[in-house]
Amino acid sequence: MVVMPTEGKRPHPKVGRKTQHFWTTSPTRDQLDNWFIDSSVTSYAILCGAISGNLFVLDFDDKKAYRKFKKQFKSLAQTLTSRTRRGYHVYLRAKESVRAQKFCGGDLQGEGTYVIGAGSEINSRAYTIQVELPIYEVSDEELHALLDTITDKTTKSPMGLASPISNKQGKTTYIEELVSAYQNQAPSQGRNKALYRASHYAR
Repeated sequence: MVVMPTEGKRPHPKVGRKTQHFWTTSPTRDQLDNWFIDSSVTSYAILCGAISGNLFVLDFDDKKAYRKFKKQFKSLAQTLTSRTRRGYHVYLRAKESVRAQKFCGGDLQGEGTYVIGAGSEINSRAYTIQVELPIYEVSDEELHALLDTITDKTTKSPMGLASPISNKQGKTTYIEELVSAYQNQAPSQGRNKALYRASHYAR
């Protein structure tokens, strides 16, 4: 897994303002030493996507949604899981990179995004290991089942996916998904690039 230091949930100033290249080129050992030798660094990010072996993370802010996930996907729940300030991070790998998206109760953190790693401390709140197991690699069938569950926009899924919003013409507009597309990319790619990508997504 590829990591970088953070200041709170944002990339640490030692990393620099532009971080998007870390999703294509891993930092060198010298860079890592320079970043983490600083005792003021108390948190770090784990990059999701192809750079970290097609890692993706189910970021649950809603504990009920996490419990429903464990009940419905028992095999997938047997994986490295950390306790966050508000919920849980469930670490998984796929055969291919998975795109980031939002579901009611949390976010799927995928390509181009990151999560705060266990052992970090932000505002005196620690991120700790909840389930200490190897990261589970999902099969294509398991991944499709998971994505079908959390991206079904016609009904409210067992994990509580929000229903779509309709405009005056009756056309479905996924405002939450658009906002999420911006929010997930802004920390790593910068506000302007994230807005640019979100506008293309909307188009």
